[in-house]
Amino acid sequence: MLARYRLVARLTRCLSTSSRSSTAASSPLRPSVKTTDLGLPVTPLPDPIPSVPRTPLDRAALHRLCKLAALNPPAKGSEAETQLLADLGELVGLMDLVGEAVTLDADVGELLTAGVGEIVIDAGKQRGNEDKDGEERGRELLQYATRRVGDYYGFKSERA
Repeated sequence: MLARYRLVARLTRCLSTSSRSSTAASSPLRPSVKTTDLGLPVTPLPDPIPSVPRTPLDRAALHRLCKLAALNPPAKGSEAETQLLADLGELVGLMDLVGEAVTLDADVGELLTAGVGEIVIDAGKQRGNEDKDGEERGRELLQYATRRVGDYYGFKSERA
């Protein structure tokens, strides 16, 4: 019990010193905010996005989006249409804010591969697939099928 208390006290000291030192340095990822010993902000933080501007959508855009999503559009002038236009307008406004975000000019491609090992693709195997015609490649893929009947994929169906 005493060891646990000492561990908690030690962790609390570490957290309080790290929170104090992190508030001294100005970084966009770690804004300078006064915190308590537990790391909680003393004053309330502002919202990351104060308000999302609504981008108005017309009925033609709604029909196009419904067609792309393979959905039936709501009836003209209905409450569902009004609600959908309002919700989609807010989402489009949010996407406009994302598009306006300031990005770094430096190439940060190495961040995408940080901690990922090198991937080697066997070039000989890839070239071998190009030489095969469609039927031969299809038979090779058919070997992986769990259910097949001769040279065809098989499936179970319920007959009425």
